Amino acid sequence: MDSKPCLSRKVKECKARFNACLDIPSLSQNDWLEEKFAVFNWWTAALNADKTDSSSLDYRLSLRPDVIDEIVNLLEGLMHALSECEDIGKSYVV
Repeated sequence: MDSKPCLSRKVKECKARFNACLDIPSLSQNDWLEEKFAVFNWWTAALNADKTDSSSLDYRLSLRPDVIDEIVNLLEGLMHALSECEDIGKSYVV
């Protein structure tokens, strides 16, 4: 892992993917995506996962790169799922 705040960067990328999906009318019809985004934002806020200061999740896990790697893998999986969701959403016309 590099010395840059890796988790905060991945969290911000996930938020951007959520927002991209919410901009698609066929995906924003029901509240399911907004609810999942709200849960993700709650998780982010509770753990300071999008921060880069000494209260951040990156900082608190700096001595546990194995844990950071696992969280990064989960966030990358979420980004992949959101990307597929976005592709599917764009293929449907409301």
